[in-house]
Amino acid sequence: MNLRRSEIEIWDAFVEGHKADFEYLYNTYYAHLLAYAGKFLDDPVLVQECIQDLFVKLWHNRSNLGRPASVKHYLLKSLRNLAYNKLSARQRIRHIGGIEEFDSFNLVFDDPRSLTAAQPLSAALQHKINGLTPRQKEIIYLFYVEDLSYDEIAEILDMNKGGAYKLLYRALESLRLQFFLKKRNPVG
Repeated sequence: MNLRRSEIEIWDAFVEGHKADFEYLYNTYYAHLLAYAGKFLDDPVLVQECIQDLFVKLWHNRSNLGRPASVKHYLLKSLRNLAYNKLSARQRIRHIGGIEEFDSFNLVFDDPRSLTAAQPLSAALQHKINGLTPRQKEIIYLFYVEDLSYDEIAEILDMNKGGAYKLLYRALESLRLQFFLKKRNPVG
């Protein structure tokens, strides 16, 4: 007998009303959601509010929820949409772009291991990443940190799979060129 249940089995139990499985989903994905929302929302209270609202909505609407291919992907996309809607409601006067691009996306290396011998590289990389567009930073985060597929990323960012490939390629190419130019031109 397999004692470890899949995320889909846990999701199905949550949809049926099992509070323990709902709590498991919350505890399992909370850190991912917190980190992701913190990349494009600079208000920690708003981040917490969005995550809480997401789980409240999930619980109240559980009987209408389908079975996602990936729970993590579903939650990240739902949180992004919810955050955008909250920002739109709070800042009707200020244009924040479309849902496809928030004003900012802060991709920061906050891993304590980066404060060791690799610090100069991390600082240089962080400087180069700061030069990317918010959307380029977001795709790097979703691909390398959250380990999502191109299909999942395309859905979250509301683009086709080819667009996701191209966006990531351009972000990485921009970083590569910045490092190449830095090595070739030590003054800049």
